[in-house]
Amino acid sequence: MADEPVTLEQVKDHLRISQSQTAQDNYLNLLIRAARRSIENDISRTIYATHPDVEPHEMPVIQEAALLLIGQWYAHREPVSEKALKEVPNAVGWLLWPLKTLRI
Repeated sequence: MADEPVTLEQVKDHLRISQSQTAQDNYLNLLIRAARRSIENDISRTIYATHPDVEPHEMPVIQEAALLLIGQWYAHREPVSEKALKEVPNAVGWLLWPLKTLRI
């Protein structure tokens, strides 16, 4: 998916899933889109579109955050509490914090 911060191949590598295994590709693509939307919402900026709001040098950080989110969601598909619905891996917050737009 060219419009997403990470590719299906990158996600499979991150999750240690063989590229030849395709049974979960639709689910993984769903997680890729969800991660992008979550990051865009968190930093209040558009990642991919006709006119993205991020600089090219910021993309590696966004890609790492997306992979961490996807890995968390893949490993923990069911929340165990209401609190779990709001939790994000701590590393994601630290990665994205410098990319947030200051609102005055």
